[in-house]
Amino acid sequence: LKPFWLARSTSMLRPAMTAASPRSPGQRPRTLAPCSDPVPEGVLQVLREAYGEDVGRVGSGTLGHGADGCVCRSAPGTCSGACFAYGELLPTGCARALRRLGLTAGGSAEEDGRSGGTLLELGMGTGKVALQAFLQCTSLSRVIAVELSRPRFAVAVASLRRLATARPRDFELEVEKEEGEGEEEEEEREGGAPGCAVARRLGAPRSLDHAACRCRFRAPTGGVAGPPRVLELRRGDFLLEDVVGDAEFREADAIMLQLCLPQDALARVQRRISLAPHGCRLFTLSDLRTKWRLSKPSHFCPWRQGDEPGVQEAECEDRYATTWAATYGMTFHTFRAAGRPAA
Repeated sequence: LKPFWLARSTSMLRPAMTAASPRSPGQRPRTLAPCSDPVPEGVLQVLREAYGEDVGRVGSGTLGHGADGCVCRSAPGTCSGACFAYGELLPTGCARALRRLGLTAGGSAEEDGRSGGTLLELGMGTGKVALQAFLQCTSLSRVIAVELSRPRFAVAVASLRRLATARPRDFELEVEKEEGEGEEEEEEREGGAPGCAVARRLGAPRSLDHAACRCRFRAPTGGVAGPPRVLELRRGDFLLEDVVGDAEFREADAIMLQLCLPQDALARVQRRISLAPHGCRLFTLSDLRTKWRLSKPSHFCPWRQGDEPGVQEAECEDRYATTWAATYGMTFHTFRAAGRPAA
């Protein structure tokens, strides 16, 4: 993979940043639904600069929903299980997920001394969750986000490009084109894909087949303060080792798997996540307790960060605000790996 770099300054998100917008005198505090957590205002601001009005949008009007129409809508069964019907966590739902995984400030990742960790976001869609995790979870040194859909990947890259343009002092952008990628061939592949049209409108690079995106923290003086923090976007199938290597699964501190998986893919996905090390946290739409397909038992156990500081619970179900269930949320599951991963 050739690099698509996005570097940012350590001064952009300050510890004094508040978790909610200031209220006017006498105004009642806004009550969040039980499927939502507050999002730091500075994080929301950066997300809006990258994605504009699409941040917080619900229903079928999101960029990700319209970017890649699936043939199964008009001809059921013709997609062979690879359905591209789309939805994503809202920022408040993502904030709740990051807290349940113990990745935010004061979470168990810090208590365990797991700073410098790696998050794998498998099925990133348009990349909002990956960017929010990178901005909000300072315990993470690396976020690797993977998307199969070319149009949605294009939207993600275009959004980060727009963010770099909006914050030239905080971000440094570098795009390289994969060798042998012709413009005429690219035009033919992009023809008729609404997501690619959106990406071009936002200023995405033309060649996105094997593009990668990386974010690095930089000190205000221009030097690098400690090891760089990296956000990397990859387009491809995360079941393939040349897209996400076995070593990256074995080194993961957290995995987010928000996909509605077809039945014939469950075993293949479970073989890959079985490589995760002891202590790795997993956020998934599938309940592993009832949908485990491998003969060897899973080493993932129900677990989540509790609502009180320092409390960890042997529970895995909770509801999270999504674009298709913004008010009452959708049920996702959190687990934690206990013991040695699969050989």
